[in-house]
Amino acid sequence: MEDLKFSPATHTYILPSGVLVPSVTEILKETVLECSSEWWTEEGRDKGRLVHAACAVLDGRVCELCRGEGVIPVAPLACPVCAPTEEIQDYVEAWQLAKQELGIEVLAVEALCYDPIRNVAGTYDRKAIIGGREGILEIKTGPPSRPDWWRLQLVAYSLMAWPDAEPHVRWAVRLDEDRTYQLYTYPPSTYLEDAVVWTALTHYYKWRINNDH
Repeated sequence: MEDLKFSPATHTYILPSGVLVPSVTEILKETVLECSSEWWTEEGRDKGRLVHAACAVLDGRVCELCRGEGVIPVAPLACPVCAPTEEIQDYVEAWQLAKQELGIEVLAVEALCYDPIRNVAGTYDRKAIIGGREGILEIKTGPPSRPDWWRLQLVAYSLMAWPDAEPHVRWAVRLDEDRTYQLYTYPPSTYLEDAVVWTALTHYYKWRINNDH
């Protein structure tokens, strides 16, 4: 969405009017994952940010850390994104392998989006084409045992990317430190059910906020 602002320091989304908007991950964290702190550890977030940034640079995005505007520049050779550690590089190579083997055509990288109907914002990782089908794709680096909520995150982004379109396929690509990956596909047949559940979660989140829960 044009003019929607994102603050990395506070992980908040701000409308042109100055009003803060809850994010997709915030709503999921406060509803579906409220008792699952293992998914939101500081260490996991830091690693995920670096992996996502390095993969974004691989896909053609300008590194905001060492080449971005309005930041204190870091020498590329000292940049943890452009010159990642071996651990981070292993994930980047897993993403590169996934792109090659799955034939992923990247259409958009880390795009801000806003849903005025549900009043929620977010940043989807990729808009992509796989096997001739266009959809939203999320890159994951966390534990693989709870991929069920990923489909809700993906449908939230799909509703923002194509608010009036037919249901789209959604993908999550989980990268592993051994340079391998797993593909999770959520077909259009599950789209409407997931959209209903996601919409209910946004209402529940709003109810909790309004009733101080």
